[in-house]
Amino acid sequence: MRRHPDLVLNLLAQRIGKLAPDPGGLAVWTIPEFATLHAVADELSQLDVPIELDSAATYSDFGREIL
Repeated sequence: MRRHPDLVLNLLAQRIGKLAPDPGGLAVWTIPEFATLHAVADELSQLDVPIELDSAATYSDFGREIL
């Protein structure tokens, strides 16, 4: 996003056919800090073209172990 140059888009994926649950698209971003999330969430909640925010969540990296 040009308005948020400090964000990093790590993954952008669209499902093939119906082989994944709705909404069918997934974007994974890295943000520098949670305070940044407020401005981005407000901006995304107002968009419906070319994308529409269906759901959102936050995750935290808690380790490097492989189970």
